Amino acid sequence: MPGTLQLTAAALSAITGSFFLLAGLLKIFGNQLPFWKWAKTSYLLRYPVWVYYASGLIEIATGLGILIKSFRFCSALILILMILLLSIHPRKPKEKASGIWSALISILILGFIAYMA
Repeated sequence: MPGTLQLTAAALSAITGSFFLLAGLLKIFGNQLPFWKWAKTSYLLRYPVWVYYASGLIEIATGLGILIKSFRFCSALILILMILLLSIHPRKPKEKASGIWSALISILILGFIAYMA
């Protein structure tokens, strides 16, 4: 019988993988949805449009990867790298790094998932 940490990692993997998969799908296919326009608008204040779509594709691939146990470790590391790069270095000038707390929480969860993979 799996222990508490394994069950926690499995639950977090399911939630996190689904979250990133949905976020990526919304970035690629949900641009016309009224409730998603604010997300795209706020993202494009800090990054060019190619980063928006590239991060969407990465989120789709890694979201699926986190849901599949054999790809979980690599997918979590790729997402950690993407989050670090986007949090530390905004691509448009005169914008400071933002969302550092949500980035740190995401990195901690993904680190736990990678560790337990």
